[in-house]
Amino acid sequence: MRRCLANAASIGRFHAPKTGSACDFSAEHYVVTSERRIGVAFACADQQSGGSLQHDRRQAAFEGRHRSVNLIGVESPRTRIDTAVWTSWFNLRRRAPDRFVSKWGAGRFAHYLSRAVLSNYELRSTKRLADDQSDLQHSENSVTSQNGEDGIITEIFRRVGDGHRVFVEIGASDGAENCTARLLSQGWSGTWIEGDPERVAVARKRSTGQAVCVVEAFVDRESILSVLEAASTAPEPDLLVIDVDGNDYWIWEAVATQYKPRVVVIEYNAIVGPRLQWVMPYNPKHRWDETAWHGAGLAALERLGRSLGYVLVGCDSQGVNAFFVLHRDAHRFSSASVRSRWVPPRYSLPYGHPVRPFMGFDLLPLPMDSGAGISIRARPPRVTAVNPGQIFYLDVWVTNETDELVGCSGNNPLQLCYWWVGEEGDRVVEEAVRCQQLWRTAPRSSCSLLCRASAPEKPGTYSLVLGLVQEGVRWLEECNVTVGVWSVITH
Repeated sequence: MRRCLANAASIGRFHAPKTGSACDFSAEHYVVTSERRIGVAFACADQQSGGSLQHDRRQAAFEGRHRSVNLIGVESPRTRIDTAVWTSWFNLRRRAPDRFVSKWGAGRFAHYLSRAVLSNYELRSTKRLADDQSDLQHSENSVTSQNGEDGIITEIFRRVGDGHRVFVEIGASDGAENCTARLLSQGWSGTWIEGDPERVAVARKRSTGQAVCVVEAFVDRESILSVLEAASTAPEPDLLVIDVDGNDYWIWEAVATQYKPRVVVIEYNAIVGPRLQWVMPYNPKHRWDETAWHGAGLAALERLGRSLGYVLVGCDSQGVNAFFVLHRDAHRFSSASVRSRWVPPRYSLPYGHPVRPFMGFDLLPLPMDSGAGISIRARPPRVTAVNPGQIFYLDVWVTNETDELVGCSGNNPLQLCYWWVGEEGDRVVEEAVRCQQLWRTAPRSSCSLLCRASAPEKPGTYSLVLGLVQEGVRWLEECNVTVGVWSVITH
């Protein structure tokens, strides 16, 4: 552990604050200020090389804006540095005992940092989307996709043309919910590749009589080309989707040596942030454990795409997939930086997938008198005036004074939720909104959660109420707490 920290510190030259964990805060702080620190590290490397690195970097940037740069298989110094630093931080967080993290307040700091990053993004995103009506997020729509990809893909091909209407999806699951099932129903043809035998069987049964080849194969960098060749894949398919929860970056790099799709949809690791060019080290035996250890950061994928002749044109609103088009079609989309395109991990609170696998447990139905031993406490922001529909985040603490382990796990998870109450005491929306996140708290202890709330669309004065519900059992009404009076105003 000391060796990892020393390596990270020597690269980033950062120090922990007085109130944080030297082990946890360093890389978290590095993630936020990586642009400046990477510049320092790059300058040191450039000085030792006589300026050649800086010249190569400028030349690649110039060429990347005008034509494809042949950088396949070449990692930049910044990519190597970013990967080393973020990997060291990840390993330290993963190995540190819970009591060590709690003792030094590192977990609490990470929680506050998550809220700050998400809140800042929401403020910027609202203005950016209002100013840019051509942003792909306006076209989101889910029919067979999870995060609005159906609508975004339809809009992309509306702008660039359908072409031959051929797709390839690597990691297609059972065919019921993926990015190309809707295209298949619209007359497209293509290939589905999936490594799970049970899902493959379901996909084949579901796609009987349709123009799709379902291939059972767990692909990696070495095998993907032979699998595509065996499936008689066209050399220039219109759409390539990569979602393998691990070696996505390396598979795209390998596919690009023989295939040139017009549009690429690839999953990115939003937890890394918009600046770090982190790539998960290649591992052909990797199996996703539902943690943050997967894929690559958006900046790394943007660099790879640029080297292959692609331009990043958007991300979905949940921070899951990135969308690329060939450079010749980039003029049909608005121009923006990687930082502007990046969307934080909004698919799971408090900040995407956990660092370590969640220790799930089977939560039994709570007794009727157990709610009195569970309480909620929230900290409202200083300003409670919001715009209609504005998204904001609240820190919430759940205290467990019972003799039972409680949390969001099992068949009857305990979930944090919220709802708005008008001036006359009536609910704005009858159904409460769940703030889905994995959490657990032992008897006589507490834990911090994050509430992601959306303001009512109609201007007025409202009260925000937080509560707990055990799914399939009952509402813990005795835990309800009102978090201030809010004014929804139109600026």
